[in-house]
Amino acid sequence: AATIGSAEMVRAAEVARLLALLAQTRRSSALAALRGANALSRCLGALLATPWSSILHSALRAVILEVIANEDDGFAAVVAMIKDVEVMRQVVQEHRAAVEARNAIAAAAAAEEGEERQEPGFSPVEDVGYLGPLHSICAELYELGSRVPEVASALAAVEGWDEVVVPEILAMQTLQAEPLGGPTPDVAGPTSPLCNFDCMEAMRMAMGELNDEMDLSLEDLRDINEEFDMAQMVEMADLHSRRRAKAAARAGVRGEDPLMDDDEDDEETAREASAVSRPDAPSPEGGDEDVS
Repeated sequence: AATIGSAEMVRAAEVARLLALLAQTRRSSALAALRGANALSRCLGALLATPWSSILHSALRAVILEVIANEDDGFAAVVAMIKDVEVMRQVVQEHRAAVEARNAIAAAAAAEEGEERQEPGFSPVEDVGYLGPLHSICAELYELGSRVPEVASALAAVEGWDEVVVPEILAMQTLQAEPLGGPTPDVAGPTSPLCNFDCMEAMRMAMGELNDEMDLSLEDLRDINEEFDMAQMVEMADLHSRRRAKAAARAGVRGEDPLMDDDEDDEETAREASAVSRPDAPSPEGGDEDVS
């Protein structure tokens, strides 16, 4: 499959999930079936053949790690995968390409503009999406080899494992072990500002300063209340002014207080309405005459 959303990619991910569930059962018959089908080597080969599918990478990685975690019956399947010369050669080659690409980027960043140009025909290796899962699998194999001599012997027989892959694993472990934000400060040292810090004493001093600031007399409190009342009065006056201005704008009145003219406007409106709706008055003779 060449695209992430293809049907082949989806089916491969589903099959890998089923294999991971089968490995989670930790049954010797299930692991024997995986070993007989050479499932781990196929999963690792599928991982290297699909550079840009994180869903499939996670599923394939889960299958391999589930088998590695089974220390009772999983060693045989793991050793069989390590002895697959073609697949492990690709693993070493991917790590070597990653190292070359990183060194090329570092050299280009350190070189000044116009100097130390790249050699003709040289192009850094493009990074791929499966390097993270691949490094995780190799790190688990390295950790397993430190406990199981059979796995360590199989890894040592892989050409380039000790020279290329192991230094990458150790470098990544060192990087991940570094604390975020730099080294932890030495709070117990004699030059540290926290060496003689007393939390309770600092709290008592802060509360004492707070009490000093809030020690007000009755006259001070009365002045504060008067200032607060005055501020409220100013705000209310400003609010009424804005309301009158809005009412005047709606009524179309300029320079007059619309609230004072509400009664006059209502009376004039009532007179106009009655004049329009009132029928014609009868004639003095008491009836309508037809004027011809």
